[in-house]
Amino acid sequence: MAIRLCNEKDPRQMLHLALSAWWGILELALDYDWQPLGAAIPGRIHAEVYIESYYPGIALEGWEYAHNGHSRLVLLEDALNLADALEQAFRQYEPVRLPASFFLFEPEDPALHWRPGIGALLAVVDFCRSGAFWVQRYPVLSPGSDPAETD
Repeated sequence: MAIRLCNEKDPRQMLHLALSAWWGILELALDYDWQPLGAAIPGRIHAEVYIESYYPGIALEGWEYAHNGHSRLVLLEDALNLADALEQAFRQYEPVRLPASFFLFEPEDPALHWRPGIGALLAVVDFCRSGAFWVQRYPVLSPGSDPAETD
């Protein structure tokens, strides 16, 4: 599954990420003191913060799926705070130096697979600085479609 980030003011401005990259970026931002406000779901009162709210398609307790392809809105303040945390992470980011033999005898370390690349970090920082954005499943599901069909 993939994620599409779509600018709220200019829907033509989009960024597509693998779900694993999006998870890694959110986890990295949390490690660098990002205080998430929680992504808003259209038509719902924005009262509680769930990190799961940033993952479209995940039903939150007591909430139904949103109408518009399970879109979640990341508000401007939250987007700017996310960009700040990721920028701090980028400044302190150390690449993992691996010997050539690593690729022949790769250890089973999931942390190495989930770590986002610096290109993804920079792209998300730039995107967050452009304002509030929607987080959507990609491809975006139409109302009434079965999310299990795309997984």
